[in-house]
Amino acid sequence: MLTLAYGRFLAVSGSADDYLAYAERARTEAAPAGDPSLDALMLAIHSHALVMAGFVDRGLAANGEALARVGDIGKREIQTLGYDVRHWLIALRARLLLLAGRPAEAQSVLDSLLGDPSENVDALHRTMALAVAAELDALDRRADRGRACLVEMEANAGGQPTPYLGV
Repeated sequence: MLTLAYGRFLAVSGSADDYLAYAERARTEAAPAGDPSLDALMLAIHSHALVMAGFVDRGLAANGEALARVGDIGKREIQTLGYDVRHWLIALRARLLLLAGRPAEAQSVLDSLLGDPSENVDALHRTMALAVAAELDALDRRADRGRACLVEMEANAGGQPTPYLGV
């Protein structure tokens, strides 16, 4: 996990390629442990690293694999991260589908995440999903809906404990 954390630090302060290299290294180092929870988490993070490094198709494939295995992620890992990995992967998937030129699929993913109150999506991942929704609305020239997404994003950013939303 330390190797991975350092790689993530590199992604925000330096090279996405370095982040990907560290994510791949962390997956390789964790594999012999045979821990399904850690392996599933490493796969999820690897999918993110692929995206950050610009490998949309590979990131989308890894994201699908990670979503299929998200149930293997244990409570300890979820507690360490502090958020629902499934929501993160779904929001990331919507972005990937948009980047891959598959807006209808991206909208379907967003509808399942944002349209179901039982999902109880935290502010950070709801904001990630709303950003994709706003982009889809812009592509479809639905200015009013896009503005509504932006207003909700701004509301989510106010007073949240996560620094991601304050940026």
